[in-house]
Amino acid sequence: MVWQHFDLVSKPKLKTDFFGVLTCAGSYYLSTILNQIGFTNSFDQQKINVGNNAWSLVNAVIIALIVGRYKRRLMFMACVASCLLVYVGWTISMERFKHYHDLKDNDKAAAVGKLGLFFIFAFSPCYNIGYNALSYSKS
Repeated sequence: MVWQHFDLVSKPKLKTDFFGVLTCAGSYYLSTILNQIGFTNSFDQQKINVGNNAWSLVNAVIIALIVGRYKRRLMFMACVASCLLVYVGWTISMERFKHYHDLKDNDKAAAVGKLGLFFIFAFSPCYNIGYNALSYSKS
């Protein structure tokens, strides 16, 4: 059997697995992302990475215990909509950081960098609602 590129978008299980792989790649590039929003100290980046992973574990367990009480479609749509909103906010905050950093406005750049860090942490519960908890609890 020859693997087809279109299998990634034609089979529902492969769609979620492919998205999961892309999301895990974000963890690999976290130091690069943090450098882009002003967190350049390696020790600070490690603390943020550990904090983000601990936060992901806590909210994944809590959401997995709660998600079964609601309809699957509702939770999946909430997941997709909230992930979209977080990505849009994250993208805007990174663009604004670059803008203020180029203007040498360090106060505004630092504030927008912290907002970008908020969106990094806010992504985890949004992702866990649909792409983590639903795939295990309702299979």
